[in-house]
Amino acid sequence: MNSSIAFRMWRVTGPTAAHRAALTALLCVASVAPMAALSEPPASLLLAPREILPPATLSRAPITALTMGSLRIALGTTTLDDVREAMGGAIEYDERGGASRYRLCYTIPHDESWQRIWLISDERTGRIEIDHRISQIEALETMNKDAAPDCPIPTASYLPPHFDQGVWLGQSEQGLLQALGRPAERSRGDWSYVYYNAIPDRGATRRTDHVVSMVQAQVQVGKITAIVASQITTY
Repeated sequence: MNSSIAFRMWRVTGPTAAHRAALTALLCVASVAPMAALSEPPASLLLAPREILPPATLSRAPITALTMGSLRIALGTTTLDDVREAMGGAIEYDERGGASRYRLCYTIPHDESWQRIWLISDERTGRIEIDHRISQIEALETMNKDAAPDCPIPTASYLPPHFDQGVWLGQSEQGLLQALGRPAERSRGDWSYVYYNAIPDRGATRRTDHVVSMVQAQVQVGKITAIVASQITTY
């Protein structure tokens, strides 16, 4: 990877213009340099930029939350402040490539390869300056067995982490298939799942919310080595 940040807007296909707009808002992919600090995620971790996004083939959101012990971190609902108050850590601001994002980072000791988790509030949620709702969760295995004040190890009461249906790093390829089914796209170890829903508002605003949920998993040697779960609501 080079030291520049090259944001590429993917071209998307979908049943409606609103669907396309929601997917485009969700999936801007960046290429960045190696991490400058433990707390800085390596872009969106996965998948080289592409011209056409996977189709929305799921009937429900593939992943809606990350569970860490007794704490349930729900995409689009839980805020960074909620998590920081419970688990500690430091909220950091990131505007690489002109995109405003706030994040928390945590380090998870795990056997030979440790794990890193980033909880991200993205300006594309439309509420970033209001309450820092979490719109994206990124996780990967790493051989770097270090922690830092801005990427601490949670207390044992918040371990181990896992997504809905037990999906997590180290899970087998077969386990991922059983949990989420066949991916919309599967190429060179990169698996993609997409869900889309339009929710009309029957109130005075007559607004329709467009919800897009996506999971991208990197599967190497038969197991998950990196995973990103995202949810964006636009209207």
